[in-house]
Amino acid sequence: MPEIIQGFPFEFYGEVYVAYLASDRQFYISLNDICRGLGVDARSQRRRIQDDEAIADKLVNLALETPYQDGTRTQEVACLNLRALPY
Repeated sequence: MPEIIQGFPFEFYGEVYVAYLASDRQFYISLNDICRGLGVDARSQRRRIQDDEAIADKLVNLALETPYQDGTRTQEVACLNLRALPY
């Protein structure tokens, strides 16, 4: 599993997203963020991606800091390689 080197926040249509540079020198974005922005169910999209040979290897779990109660916690989050995003 690649590790996060740095996060790069960016704004897209008024929403702030984060692209993560990982140790494999690829950029990733949280699948949950993508699905929330598109208004689709993240769980079903994850299943579709995992079933598709063309992009299944582009979905990886990364350890990300996520909000939790009054602070943050490290959690494995499904992230999609940005090169596969248009697919």
